[in-house]
Amino acid sequence: MKTAEKMYTITKEEYANTHNDFKGVYSSDDIHGTKLNGRKTILKFIEGKGTCLLTEGVSFIIVDSEELNTNPIRVKPRNKSDFKSFKTINHSETTYKSEELKEAVKLMLKTGFDVLVYGKDLRKSYAKFQEGDNLGYIENNRFGGLDLSTVHKGNINCGTGFRITEKPLSSVSLEDLRSTFINAPHWAKKSNVQHVQKYNGFKEYFSIPMNQICEYYRVLNQ
Repeated sequence: MKTAEKMYTITKEEYANTHNDFKGVYSSDDIHGTKLNGRKTILKFIEGKGTCLLTEGVSFIIVDSEELNTNPIRVKPRNKSDFKSFKTINHSETTYKSEELKEAVKLMLKTGFDVLVYGKDLRKSYAKFQEGDNLGYIENNRFGGLDLSTVHKGNINCGTGFRITEKPLSSVSLEDLRSTFINAPHWAKKSNVQHVQKYNGFKEYFSIPMNQICEYYRVLNQ
């Protein structure tokens, strides 16, 4: 188990303000040898890893505001709801993990999509994109090709989106990219679809503190 000084910290106020769809309390007494009954949890989308469940006392602690100075490692929102104020990076100077993703981003920029990637110096393996108020997600498949996913508000029933590609694509068209704007694919269970709430573009997406943690860069068509 991690020691407290190595865990992320959030304040009691931040936990209270986290939407109920993103938090809960364990009812199990024991999971993999760790006593968890009664511990608080936060559902978070970890970039590159999918939806993860963070556990109080294992991956984060909740503190009073005045205690923050005693723990330098903390989940701190960037307070940027306007994605256009993000730092920028030129497409021509960006290193992508695959040529397929590079060409897909090039197509999106040429069409007028807004595209965000994570980190400045990392090889880019995925991107979030927007057309109008519609959001989509594209990433490299570990075995080659590209996967496409929808994007919706996180919930405990169906995470933060549905992968809509049945198999990795060697290239994508505008039709492929826009197919991510649907609520859910045809195979999704009705019991899950009823919980889907779409974001009203990046502005609403980044108004949620848990979505502000990662440092995104806005890709310019240069």
